[in-house]
Amino acid sequence: RGCAGENVSTQVTALLRDEAYEARKAAAKMLLKNPRLLFSGTLDLPVLLSEVVKRLAEEEDHKSEYTLLRLFFLLTSPHQVVPADHPARIPHSGSLLGVDVWAPLAYLLQHSRNLRVQEEALRCLGIVLSAEIQDSRTLPAFPAFAPSSPLASHMEEWLRQVETQAGPKCPPSSREAAADSLKASRVLSLLSGDSPTSLSHTASWGPVVLRAWGVALRLMEDDDSEAREAAAAAAGQALPGDQDKGAMHEHEVMSLCFAHLTATFGDLPEYHQLLLATVLGSESSEASSAGGLAALRAREDDVEGEEDEDFLFEKEADNMHGEPLFVAQLAAVQLRCIAARLQKSEETKGVVNAWRANFVAPLKTLVERLRLQGDDGPSVEKSAFLGTSCMLLLLHCLAPKPKEAPESHASDDSTTVQHVITLLESLASIPQHPLVLKMIHLLRSMYLGSTSSDIDMETLSVSVEDFHPMFLVA
Repeated sequence: RGCAGENVSTQVTALLRDEAYEARKAAAKMLLKNPRLLFSGTLDLPVLLSEVVKRLAEEEDHKSEYTLLRLFFLLTSPHQVVPADHPARIPHSGSLLGVDVWAPLAYLLQHSRNLRVQEEALRCLGIVLSAEIQDSRTLPAFPAFAPSSPLASHMEEWLRQVETQAGPKCPPSSREAAADSLKASRVLSLLSGDSPTSLSHTASWGPVVLRAWGVALRLMEDDDSEAREAAAAAAGQALPGDQDKGAMHEHEVMSLCFAHLTATFGDLPEYHQLLLATVLGSESSEASSAGGLAALRAREDDVEGEEDEDFLFEKEADNMHGEPLFVAQLAAVQLRCIAARLQKSEETKGVVNAWRANFVAPLKTLVERLRLQGDDGPSVEKSAFLGTSCMLLLLHCLAPKPKEAPESHASDDSTTVQHVITLLESLASIPQHPLVLKMIHLLRSMYLGSTSSDIDMETLSVSVEDFHPMFLVA
C-alpha cells in the first residue's frame, strides 16, 4: 500500500522468494484475490510471471505449488481481466515469457503427488500450448506436422496427459481439468474454417487434432455435469457460426460437432475410424471389430447387473441406453454419408466393402451370444438392446447400393452380403425389442435389394414404413 510501482513489484517478488512457504503462499494468494492490483499497471507482469515460473521449478510445498499454478493461469490466460490494449497485459505468446515454461509444468503434472497440483498443471500446459501455436501462426508459413519439432512434441506429450486424465477411472475433477485444458489450448480450433492452416495442413495435423476431438466428444458424455459443460465449452469455441454455444445443451453442441468434423476431416481415414468406433460404442479410437464388440459386451454386462433392470424402458425411469444410442446415431448420420460417397467410386468402394467384411465376425458372435441367452426370456431384449442396436446401426451405414440391373458375375463382396442376410434372419428368430426387430427387417430388405434387381420388396413379411433408423436424431 502506498508504494510506487517499482517498490510494489520488488516487495511482491521478494515475498515469492521468501524462505517461509507460508509467506510465499500468502503472496501468491494475495495476488489471486486482488486482480485489480495485479492488472493495475503498478506491477511488472512479465517479471512477476518469470518469477512465478522459477518458483514452480523450485517449490516443494504442494499448497504453494497449487497457488502459484493458479496465479500462472490467471497471468497467461487469453481471457485476462484486462483490456487487450492495456500496457500491463502479458502478450499471449510463449516466446515472450523469456523462460522455459513447459518443463516445470510438465514435471509437476507427472511427478506431483497432489491431485489438485496435477490438475492445475494440466490446465496451465493447455495455456502454454496455445501460446506456442499462436507463435507458429506468426511465422511466414505455419509448419507442417513433424514429430521431432518442439510444437509437435509438446502437443503429443500434452495430449497423452489429457487422454489419461479424461479416462473414466479418473476422478471427476481430473476429467473437468482435462476439458479445461482442451479449451485453454484451443487445439480443437487449429484446423477450423477460419484458420490459415485449414487446407494445407489437414493431412499432417489432422490425426493429432482428431485425437483431441475424440477426448472432447467422450467428455461431453461424461457422468459428471461439470466435466460435460467444460467439454462442451471447449468444443463450442471451435465451431463456426454466430450461435451462442454457451447457452446450448451438451447434446446440441455435440450435434454441431459431428457436422463440423465431417466438413473438416471427412477425407481422413482416421476420422472414418473415429466414426466407426463411435457408432459401435468403443472407447478406443481404433474401431477394430474385437475392440468394439468388447466395449459393447462390457456395457451389456453392466446392464444385466442392475437390480432395477425391469424398469429400464419405463417412461418414468431414466433410459440408460438413450444417451449412448443418441451419440451413436449422430456418428452414424455422418458415416452413412461418407460411405455413400465412397461407394460411388470404383477406386474407393472397396474401403466400404472391407469395413463391412470386418464386422461380419462380430455380428456372428453377437447372434451366437443372444442364442445362448435365449433361455432367459424377455430379459434378452433389455440387456442386449444397446449392443444389438449399435451393430445394426453400423450395418445400416455400410449397406450396399441397390442393384439396378442383373450382373453376369458376382460382386467382390457378394459373399459378405449373403452372410449378413443370413445373420439378420437368425437375429430375427431371437426375441428382440420391437425397435430392434424393425431395424433387422429394414436391413434385410436393404441387403436383399443389393443382391438382385428382381426382388419384389413388397413381399417382405414385415412392413418397416415410417421407421427411421436414426429415430433419436431424425
